[in-house]
Amino acid sequence: MMRKGFYISQVKITGEGKKDAVVEFTDGVNVILGPSNSGKSLILECIDYCFGYVHNNEKQTDYAEKIKALDGYNAVHVTVKTSEGSFEIVRAIDNDNHVLINGATYYISTKSKSQPKLNDFLLGLLGIREPHLIRAKKKASAPPNSVSFRGLLTNFYVRQGHIATERSIFYNPDDPSATITGPALFLFLLNGNNCDGFKKTEDPTSYKMAFQPPTKIFYNFLQKLLAKNTEYTN
Repeated sequence: MMRKGFYISQVKITGEGKKDAVVEFTDGVNVILGPSNSGKSLILECIDYCFGYVHNNEKQTDYAEKIKALDGYNAVHVTVKTSEGSFEIVRAIDNDNHVLINGATYYISTKSKSQPKLNDFLLGLLGIREPHLIRAKKKASAPPNSVSFRGLLTNFYVRQGHIATERSIFYNPDDPSATITGPALFLFLLNGNNCDGFKKTEDPTSYKMAFQPPTKIFYNFLQKLLAKNTEYTN
């Protein structure tokens, strides 16, 4: 059986007339050590950038501007290894809408069905080659979300500033919607369940409970038990 998935074997920043800045990785756990402001976070940001990161609000980090500050560098290369071979993803600093994968163009955002998408390519590396829908909205009447690589990435890519937060691991201040889609995508990874061909929930109340904090659900459960106990006592 062909193994699904991939690992990152190399991250590289290049520029005309500049010496390539290269970091190599191996399959398994890799640890990056270094003093403050030595570029550790930049390595992760380069990976995220090649995986389709889009800077679309003031609260987000502009990776392209950070790399531009490294005078003369203008492209990020991330090489991934799979059972099917190696793939080099290249994204120019001034290009917001496509990457090159082994020389072929893949679009980060496009409405055209004929243009190859980075999202579909990365999902394919994970063995997800068919469209899947998940229920990831608080309103039961809302349409489902499509499974996306960027959405799945929130389960694995945790930025330094998010580690110390007391919020859920799914909370992402750069993308508040990830707080809701994260758990749904995580469950999809665990059991493959999705909402393909779903029907509107008959009982919206039970659906809303899934998004309540565990403490609130437990409190409501105790209140019901106490109410029943009072009925029996009387």
